[in-house]
Amino acid sequence: MKRNQNRKDAQLEYFLLKLNQYEKKIDTLTVMVQRLLTDRRIDDKTLTLPEALVALHMTRATFLKKRKAGLIRCVEGIGRRVLVKQSEIDAYLDKVAVGRTGLRE
Repeated sequence: MKRNQNRKDAQLEYFLLKLNQYEKKIDTLTVMVQRLLTDRRIDDKTLTLPEALVALHMTRATFLKKRKAGLIRCVEGIGRRVLVKQSEIDAYLDKVAVGRTGLRE
């Protein structure tokens, strides 16, 4: 009888130890999620012009028109290289989607 009680106590202690470890992991994840939700400084991927054209599903000529109209902002790279932030692409695609559906947020 005493051996069974010792085994149960050891199992309970092990279970509580594991539970404590998982609680710490959950707390860490909760803090990380809160930081992501409140801190918008997440690394924004920068795309080259060919990558941006694929993401936007448009030709170079159309892209240049949209850029000239101020609908898409670009980051000037070294020399004549044009770079576009992923957030700019997402914002433009959101505008286009809202325009197509007629819905507003």
